[in-house]
Amino acid sequence: MARSQRRFSVSRLLLFAAAFVGVGALPCPGQDLGQFEEQFISLVERARPSVVTVTSRFSLRPDAERTAKTDASGTPPAPAPAAGGAAEEEPREDDDAAFHATFSGVIVQADGVIVTVANAVDGARSVEVRLFDETRYPATVVGFDRRSNLGVLRIAAKGLRQVEFAERAHTRVGAWVVAVGNPFGLSHSVSQGLISGIERNLGAGSRTYTGMLQTTAPINPGDAGGLLVNLKGQCVGIISSTYQRAPSFSNFSRMMDDLSQDWDLPRMFKDALDAGKGSEGGPDEMIRRFWQRMRERRGAGSGGGAGGAGGATGGLQGGSPGPGGPMLGAEGINFATPADSVALVVKRLLATGKMERARLGVRVQVPDAALRAQLSLPQGRGIVVSDLETGGPAEAAGLQAWDVLLSFNGTELRRLSDLERAVASSIPSTEVTLVLVRKGQRLEFKVKLDARPPDAK
Repeated sequence: MARSQRRFSVSRLLLFAAAFVGVGALPCPGQDLGQFEEQFISLVERARPSVVTVTSRFSLRPDAERTAKTDASGTPPAPAPAAGGAAEEEPREDDDAAFHATFSGVIVQADGVIVTVANAVDGARSVEVRLFDETRYPATVVGFDRRSNLGVLRIAAKGLRQVEFAERAHTRVGAWVVAVGNPFGLSHSVSQGLISGIERNLGAGSRTYTGMLQTTAPINPGDAGGLLVNLKGQCVGIISSTYQRAPSFSNFSRMMDDLSQDWDLPRMFKDALDAGKGSEGGPDEMIRRFWQRMRERRGAGSGGGAGGAGGATGGLQGGSPGPGGPMLGAEGINFATPADSVALVVKRLLATGKMERARLGVRVQVPDAALRAQLSLPQGRGIVVSDLETGGPAEAAGLQAWDVLLSFNGTELRRLSDLERAVASSIPSTEVTLVLVRKGQRLEFKVKLDARPPDAK
């Protein structure tokens, strides 16, 4: 039996080869791979100029201590532009009480509009953007939205290489993507991978990110805000976060051992304490001196390596430990905010400077097989109202728990992100139509949305 199967397989192989001989010579695999490589390199060369390096400066001092250093609007003075549009920051007396963080950004409009992560601009004293050609510009913060972890910047530049947004429907699991960012300050680094999942929901409460793209493209601290592009050269998403597991006790012990070998923390703290005795400022002065000594120690040990270029880094990954420091490894599970969500946030922030979101006032869940059978729901359609917010628009319109929402203003609802996206694209105070099923009966409701309260930090 095994021999006859082997003869059958050989016969099929011979027939397959004969078919190729009949239609002409076989193509050269090396030639095809070479053409693909050239096309891939061309894609990367088009994508990299659309990515920028975002350097944000944050203060360690309370806001009250910085009041005298801000103008009447509460905005710190912008760095003075140098020749060629570059920004050179003047030395400040309180530089030892500030730190810099490196992020990535993507040019979404040729006239200087850049999208990055909210972490890059939320609370930043100043922001600088460095283009692909190394030109530097001081950036103005247009606004940011914590719920989507996106922020928008503007620089005084024209004719920049902007990205084109891909349609969500064309982004499918298994598609090849290229990531461009600034990991550890290594500007415009490129990696590649696949879209390994779509419509991922992360976090909880006001920190829930819905409809996220999951990718295998390697992402590291500093890549947050970077570009995820498909093989057509279209932006499919903005790099947002990477999954990291909590360290085990053994990993934590090893991290502390490495830290104690690199830095003599007790001696540094004692020196700072001795220097602070009898000086003005008391404990604040002691902490300031200790922080300064740590910075000096880090600078002396960096050796000018790439890790020192970025200092702390941004994104949901957490900060960089600095040169020679420990870092928790990622699991190869990385996420990006999809392009259509990015386009919506950018549009709103440019129009009003804030992302005012509408509120429906429901808590929903996707029904499992048992609940579908109990409620007689069609397969793959509808999401269940598990609870209503007291005094919310849905409750006022007459919705009830265990109602099954089928559509929102004509948009069919299959996933939680479908409803989240539909509500987010709506303007507060507008009236929408909800189609639902209640105890087997199909009903239609008109609901007037209101504004969602601002998310707490």
